Parts: sequence; C-alpha cells; structure tokens
Amino acid sequence: MKAFADTSEITDLTNDLPIYLLQRMPLPDTKIVNELILFIEHRMSLAEDNDLYWDLRMSNALSVVCHARHPEALAISLEVFNWVDDASPFLQHKVLRLLETLLDAETYAPQARRWLKGMKTDQDLYLPLLMLAARLRDHDEFTRSLILAFWDEDAAVSARLMGLTQDAFFLEHLETTLAELAPFLRYLPPHEVLPPLPQHELWSEVAESWFAVSHAEKLTPPWLDPALLIQPQDVIGYNERAQEWQEQLDAHLMERFGGTINTTEDQWLKSLANVELREQFIEARQYYQDLTKTGPKRLRLVTPENSSI
Repeated sequence: MKAFADTSEITDLTNDLPIYLLQRMPLPDTKIVNELILFIEHRMSLAEDNDLYWDLRMSNALSVVCHARHPEALAISLEVFNWVDDASPFLQHKVLRLLETLLDAETYAPQARRWLKGMKTDQDLYLPLLMLAARLRDHDEFTRSLILAFWDEDAAVSARLMGLTQDAFFLEHLETTLAELAPFLRYLPPHEVLPPLPQHELWSEVAESWFAVSHAEKLTPPWLDPALLIQPQDVIGYNERAQEWQEQLDAHLMERFGGTINTTEDQWLKSLANVELREQFIEARQYYQDLTKTGPKRLRLVTPENSSI
C-alpha cells in the first residue's frame, strides 16, 4: 500500500481509518506527522467546533501520528482522551484501541510503565496502558507484578495479559489454573443450550494464554492439525477452523491437566484440600442443577369440569 502524500488525505476522510489498514501502510513523512499534530492541537483549542465529523477527523489524525511512532504520540493520545471526556465516546474508544493495539510497544512501553506507577486499577486508561506495557515482552518485573495483581480484579483479563507477554514466568501460574479448572470441564461440561460457567470462560482464556506462552518460540505442536492454522487473508471457513482449533487445544489440555482425574465427582470433592475451590465447584454445580430444573413454562390446560365458563 502507498503512504499518504498529503495531510488532507487523512483529515478530509469522513470514514474511520481502520487500525489494521494502518498497520499495513508505510510510515508517513515527518512533515505530514507534524502537520497532523498541529491539526489536533488546533481542534482542541477551539471553543466550539461545528464540524459534524470533528471527532472522526481527530481520530484519523491521531491514528496516523501513533502509527508514525512520533515520540509524543502516547502523551498526545492521553491528552486527547482526557480532553474529550464524554463529548465523543467514539474518540475515547479509539484512543483506548490505539493504546491496546497500534502504539509500538518497544517505543512506548517504557512511557506506559511510568504512567502506570501513578494510576489506580479502576481508571479507564489503566488496562490499555498495561496491555501496551505487556506487549513489550521484555520480562520486566514491574509489569509482571501488575499483571499478577490484576488477577484478583479480573482473572480472564489477567490471563490475556500473560499471553500478550509470551513470558515463561507466567507458565506455572497458567498451568496451576488449568489443573484447578479441569474438573469443572470434566464433571460440569458446557451445555449447548445453557450459558457457560465462569470457569468455562476462564479456561478458554487461560488455554489461549498457555499456548501463547508455552509455544512462543516453538514450532506448531504435533497435536495440532496443520490444516487448522488460520491465515488472515483466508476468510472462508475462518470461524469453523477457529472452533476446531480451540477444540483440539481443549482436548490436549484436558488430557494433560485432567487426565489423572479418574475418580467420581464425589470422591474428587472429598479428597480436595482447597476449600475455596470446593466451594466454587459446589456453587457451580448447584447453578447448573437449578438451570436444568427450570424448564420452559407451558400453558396449563383447563378441563371443562374445572372451567368457570
């Protein structure tokens, strides 16, 4: 794809410039990047902006600045996020997406870590900045501690962050979690017509992260059918192959972490020393039993002798 030849090619767009498209484009000229920064600063200085597409234009300009790896791209993104407040949920969301996926980790992760030191976990920018820091994959102790601490906030998201790092440091934690979750899939398998348990959803996240960490520097494992490797440009059958890939991964992990479970459900519960895990399992079992008992309501037929008509 060709690089942008003029700033107006970006600021005059009335449609969203996708991140995946930018990632396939050459870096823009320095002159264009500097003009885009001036454009963003000018829009923020206006007391009132009557342009119907003001947030879209700012979003596209900021996206290109981030793609260009300008030294101040992260600082400008955070400034735009705080400036726009709730005036444009679209622009706020786009800033978060830029932090999560487009900003180059090698360039901006050190800056992200400095911002994280003064942030609380419930702030909107905390998680996107942590994702940016995690993508650097340099085994930073500070980032590791934040990711582990986030497990209590949201275990599934914390697992996803571990996968982003591809850091072997997290492998033991992921494997311990898979071993704890395996009985939930063995004794309480997902139902096709019932909502999945939180443990089922966590298993999927941890499984993906386990694969990302354990196979970061390795060839495709022998248990994975090469025909299921997904090519981004091949859209046909993408979802089907992704599902089959997940099923193969689940089967492999169940054999590895649940293959030694050869007792009945009650026997396993009695031998379980982890009180918290036992309580989680009993609660999940009761939840499933309650759902299966609650069938669809039917009309009660009234016989003529009981009818008041």
